[in-house]
Amino acid sequence: MVDKSIRSFISDNGILSQADAKNIEKYLPNSSLSLQFFHSGDIIYSPQCDKKCIGILIQGRAVAAPISAGENAVLKIIAEKDIFGIANLYSDTELFPSVITAKCSCRALFIDSKAFKALLENDAQAMRAYLEFLSNKIVYLNKKISTLTAGSAEKKLAFFLCEHEDNGVFSSSASMSAIADMLNLGRASLYRAIDALTEQGLICREGKKIIIIDKNALLNFN
Repeated sequence: MVDKSIRSFISDNGILSQADAKNIEKYLPNSSLSLQFFHSGDIIYSPQCDKKCIGILIQGRAVAAPISAGENAVLKIIAEKDIFGIANLYSDTELFPSVITAKCSCRALFIDSKAFKALLENDAQAMRAYLEFLSNKIVYLNKKISTLTAGSAEKKLAFFLCEHEDNGVFSSSASMSAIADMLNLGRASLYRAIDALTEQGLICREGKKIIIIDKNALLNFN
């Protein structure tokens, strides 16, 4: 039987919530599950992890950064209920492509990748949800590539803010110079982009925080 507290975490996940409860019991035994705690600054998952797993952030907030990037680089903010380690589940390479670091006290549920695959391959609804997740990720990444390579400074910033917001607020320890480097912009261009989006009524600044007023309009900014 799957522990009741862990079952509640599983039922909240967009992919696993689609699986038949009997299949959850059958293919995700307690031996395949591990609930772990992390302090702020701890590495939650990285290429150095001994065992390939799928993770679900149960509590807290974390960031994913490229393996070779500096400490201020951010690929994605991982919020509660987000799943990670899943994109390369069926990849030929075993290498996890990024480092996930806790930004506060966190709890994460880890599922052995072999058990997770067994569930997917024996539950059509869960597999469909997994494929939808990957399809959405591909669309998202294509949009990101298009924006960062061909968009204006304002479009690059708009997409970046939407990607890294948390409850409508962008807050980062990274300097403006570091953010400009991530966006391949000069600092002056970054500040002009912030001013332009502010004048459009899409964002506003409160100290070091940027408040997103209209995320949908920001995503579709031209």
